[in-house]
Amino acid sequence: MGNLLKHFLLAVVLWTGLTLPARTEGVTGNQLLSICQFKDTDSQLTCNYFVAGNVDGLFTGAILVLMQADNNSSTTAQLNAIAAQLIGICGPENGATYEQYKDIVVKYLFSHPELRHTSAKVLIYAALREAFPCR
Repeated sequence: MGNLLKHFLLAVVLWTGLTLPARTEGVTGNQLLSICQFKDTDSQLTCNYFVAGNVDGLFTGAILVLMQADNNSSTTAQLNAIAAQLIGICGPENGATYEQYKDIVVKYLFSHPELRHTSAKVLIYAALREAFPCR
């Protein structure tokens, strides 16, 4: 029953965070792509940090839920692995850089203009799930 509750809580947290309309999210895919296309240092840093913050937030949120359900009995490595499986984003074994994440997101935004009006947070998640599916 403990695993079922843990998975249910994580699903609720992820679903709630990923299904809010773009108007309440602040930044759309169109806005993010616009920022990421500028070549000046400030725009590139803003783009990188926005993507990195969303990736970190997604994993941190999942890990916090797991820690609560797990009573802190798992190691950080175990929690990271479980969170990756539950979220559905399993990056390369040696990890990916934030620059890679940004490149993947920008490529996804160019490839899916029909979705760019939606929340950038949702599109970042979709891009990384597509690029790094769990096997």
